[in-house]
Amino acid sequence: MTRTAWLTTAGDRLDAMLAEARLDDAEALAHQLLGIKDEHLRAVIALARCAAARGDIPTALRWSERAARLDPNDHSLAAFHGTLLVAAGRRDAARPILERLLAITPLAMPGVALAQLLLLDGDARTVDLLARLLADYPVSATPHLANLAGAVVEATERPGWVAVDLGTRLAGAIRRPAGTRDGVVWIGVPGASGTDAERRTLLTAPLGAFLARFADAAETDGRDDDSLVRFSVTLDAEAGRLAGAPDLGMTLDGVPLFGTPLRLPRRLEAEGAVDVDGGQLYGWAWLPGNPQASATLRITDAQGRSIQRAPDQRLAEARSLGLDEGRQAFSIDLMDSGLAPGLLTVTAGPEDTPLTGSPLRWTEGRLQTVPMPIGPRPRRDGTVSIVPTPIVPAGAIDILIPVYAGRAETMACLQAVLESVACLPCDVVVIEDASPEPALVEDLRALAEQGRITLLSNARNLGFPATVNRGFQLHPDRDVVLLNADTLVAGDWLTRLRAAAYSAPDIGTVTPFSNDATILSYPGGDEEDDAPPGPEETAALHDAAARANNGRVIDLPTAVAFCTYIRRDCLTETGPFEEVLFGRGYGEENDFCLRAHRLGWRHVAAADAFVAHVGGRSFGRHKRVLTWRNIRVLNRLHPGYDALVGDFLKRDPLAGARRGLDLARWMAPRRTGGAPAPLVGGEGPADVMAAVLVITLDLGGGVSRHIGERRHRHADEGLRTLLLAPHAVGEDGPPELCRLEDPQRRDLRHLIFRTAEEVDLLVGVLRRAGVVRVEIHHALNHDPSVLDLPSRLGVPYDMVIHDYSWICPRITMIGMDGLIAASPRRPCANCAPSNRGRASTKRSRSPTCVTVRPA
Repeated sequence: MTRTAWLTTAGDRLDAMLAEARLDDAEALAHQLLGIKDEHLRAVIALARCAAARGDIPTALRWSERAARLDPNDHSLAAFHGTLLVAAGRRDAARPILERLLAITPLAMPGVALAQLLLLDGDARTVDLLARLLADYPVSATPHLANLAGAVVEATERPGWVAVDLGTRLAGAIRRPAGTRDGVVWIGVPGASGTDAERRTLLTAPLGAFLARFADAAETDGRDDDSLVRFSVTLDAEAGRLAGAPDLGMTLDGVPLFGTPLRLPRRLEAEGAVDVDGGQLYGWAWLPGNPQASATLRITDAQGRSIQRAPDQRLAEARSLGLDEGRQAFSIDLMDSGLAPGLLTVTAGPEDTPLTGSPLRWTEGRLQTVPMPIGPRPRRDGTVSIVPTPIVPAGAIDILIPVYAGRAETMACLQAVLESVACLPCDVVVIEDASPEPALVEDLRALAEQGRITLLSNARNLGFPATVNRGFQLHPDRDVVLLNADTLVAGDWLTRLRAAAYSAPDIGTVTPFSNDATILSYPGGDEEDDAPPGPEETAALHDAAARANNGRVIDLPTAVAFCTYIRRDCLTETGPFEEVLFGRGYGEENDFCLRAHRLGWRHVAAADAFVAHVGGRSFGRHKRVLTWRNIRVLNRLHPGYDALVGDFLKRDPLAGARRGLDLARWMAPRRTGGAPAPLVGGEGPADVMAAVLVITLDLGGGVSRHIGERRHRHADEGLRTLLLAPHAVGEDGPPELCRLEDPQRRDLRHLIFRTAEEVDLLVGVLRRAGVVRVEIHHALNHDPSVLDLPSRLGVPYDMVIHDYSWICPRITMIGMDGLIAASPRRPCANCAPSNRGRASTKRSRSPTCVTVRPA
């Protein structure tokens, strides 16, 4: 077998070895794959799974930590890592990982591990979480769920537990009474008023007889009194009588078992997405409640003809979508399917669940849409526009707020909006999209009756694009602000958005900063881990943005629809949102912006405004499914979209504005009533402690550990520690950026400077931050100008030697031939002819005292 063929099959062979528990073979193959770049991550995960299967938790955790660093977006991997942390007793580290995953992934593993953690901590939330898990996942397909349920029952002294397993099968465990007493088991539908006369009995029997008939074979012998005995009961014969029953109960001597009431049969809803491109129908589908089973597809045309197919391909994005390993993807040639062109309905699973994107339209033999490659934005010179461009703002503004679910977030949003625009010429237009929450609908009607909002209600759920289009049509002469119902606004946000929109005649849309807004996110990091700002923090962030970036607008490739100001002339010329292709939503605003781009309209950020965003509240988990599908639709409509956004992120024109926000927040005095510190020049806040600047590298290891020890020493001396590390290393030539960190302010993530170009600005910031001493621990990957900082600051410095990096470009003192290079006959020039970009001790010209000491 050639090496190429071996690599092609290696992944599948490794998966098969793990599935068959051939741990020795799997470990041997995984070690071979570690050195292959494209297979390294798979090998690391395999080694973690092998170690876990052997019960070697420390080794498994070491591998899983490496894998989690390599792919932080892999939800399956994060769930596995969190479970290992629980097993290792590191519950504080596991909790935030598992809580985050529980909210965003349908995998059972995070919930089971979190419930185990809560049980170990004696947390009362264990009971509610376990009840949710038993309702959502069949115990026979969910490892450890039954054992966890038993542990909770033992801890709470319940008579037992029960859950609907697959189909009409009940699975559970019941407590065997102590001594000779025999209880009575009852299964049925309780009466509405709780009386025996109204209830419907499906099964009743003495406990002994019940266990003799239904206890699992391995559970009937060798059991002590008062122990839990596992059982399973299949109610196929009663399934017809149970149709439409509101609840199913199970009791022992009249006491309900944990897990009741039940709903029979268990519904196994499928999840997935589908799209059509030319003659190919493609997508993915799976059953979150029973991942081992195949989610069989049914494709039906307008004439009622249908075909069935099973997903038979691996989904490349499975792990980032939070899916278990398996074959969930499909690609079907419609030309040979026997189906008629036209509208196709695609469902999956035993419940025939419609997939995201269904129904969709297939036109035989032609492209479904005409691609429009993205080109340069034309100038708006009068030959492009079909609508006169106003120079001054129009009159009133419509603030459009589509609402579907999330009562608390929606009402908080409306309260903030109404308070902030009370004196402005605008209408708050709420469009209720057939909400499933009656209390939310009543609240909205009450606000409308008070005259505080204009309320439109959809008779059926139309989805985000169609709902927004209805709002666009309400007042055809007005600018609009599209605002999500899970946002919080503060201060003069609307005034600043409008000012940005009319700061140039060709600006079509304006978007502010937000904590969760993709390319406009601030402070950034992992938004799913960070709690969204509350009203006070939102006001503080908006105030900081206004002070740091007053009047500043920055061009964007696209708006972000959580909060977007749209000028009416741009909207009229570009047209409404595309409703059919984007279904319930996600991507429609990008399509709109790219269409406007072709007409010469610009999209900008109002860097002086901030609007908080919970993120995905109306869509929940479905957000990831919609995004997976619609980003493909977007790239098919507008070839080059990914490259456009990628180029924007690489250039990062928002970096300066984000840094300004960080500086505004960092340099503001902490004492109540103090005036904000200036952003350029001047001294820092009066209450800032003196600080030591530590120049270090961007790697971990011994240097990082030593700096941690130094931080404790600084604190003992009454000094803060500031860190200066390289932010990025160019592939060719020296690094350009450095990142300033305050370990006491982890929320400041954008203190990034172009080291050589902005050294004066950096020095000014360091002076205002109170730097009185510098420690140079490592200059690896830094621009050499960092070594001039002590002299520019006029402060003493220490230089700490950790390795050979100051005298050897390869750091190790080992040549390219593997031999020690410490010889006059082996000069460095023979090994590394260029030391381009590496800081050198020759660059340090500080006239102040220096101490060189080993680490």
